[in-house]
Amino acid sequence: MATLNVSNSATHGFNCVVDINPSKLEWSMVEGIVRMYEVPSQWNLDEVFSIEMILQDERGDWIYCTIY
Repeated sequence: MATLNVSNSATHGFNCVVDINPSKLEWSMVEGIVRMYEVPSQWNLDEVFSIEMILQDERGDWIYCTIY
């Protein structure tokens, strides 16, 4: 497993994946892309419907996200 090489991001004001909670609306995070998939549209297979990614922070914690 590859991890990000960011020196002490907690002291630079960045949040980790485990810090995410619904009480805050803005986050500053340093993430690396572990996997990225393009999901085709069900009506037109030549068109991308969404992009799905697995992101990893410097501690090795992952988060899954989808961009429509």
